[in-house]
Amino acid sequence: MAHVSGPTRSLPGSHHKLPAGIACDDCGAPAARRIQGETDSFGAEYIDLCESCYQKDQQVSTTTESACNWCGKLANDTQPYRDMEEGMCGPVYQVCGDCRKKDAESWAREI
Repeated sequence: MAHVSGPTRSLPGSHHKLPAGIACDDCGAPAARRIQGETDSFGAEYIDLCESCYQKDQQVSTTTESACNWCGKLANDTQPYRDMEEGMCGPVYQVCGDCRKKDAESWAREI
């Protein structure tokens, strides 16, 4: 079962310290990694995986396209990203590389 935190500033995909004796959420084997999953202003869900399930998950995530929450285009470089105007308690979006670059350039001009 996935564990849940209170409010957090880290983004989905972040790795966290795994307590001893935790089982893999997928297969039940001893877990080797704790990865931050769904995150919002209330907290984050942590996914505990054994090394084998983690490697399988990594292979799928690097070959799968997903839609960018900002432009709607399919891309295989979407990453968790926050809108600076919404602050650290705002939602976490899946944003493609092009949109992240445009956002960074916009903030650079602003500064």
